[in-house]
Amino acid sequence: MEVKAYELENSYQFICTQDEYEFKYDFVKEPPEGVTLKQYLQDCKSNSIGLAEWEIAQRTTAQQEQEPPKEIEI
Repeated sequence: MEVKAYELENSYQFICTQDEYEFKYDFVKEPPEGVTLKQYLQDCKSNSIGLAEWEIAQRTTAQQEQEPPKEIEI
């Protein structure tokens, strides 16, 4: 999965791309208290990847459910 991060005016935006799928996630600019900016950005990246993987799995499952069953020879 390819992940790109951008600093916007009020947030950080992470764009996750895999095959034909692309997902955008925004995170507030202010890291939680006691967390360094570097760690916060790494956490945002990890969360973005996890969310994108979950969304891809949901879409893949939905597509499989829509396909008619395949006949097999016995």
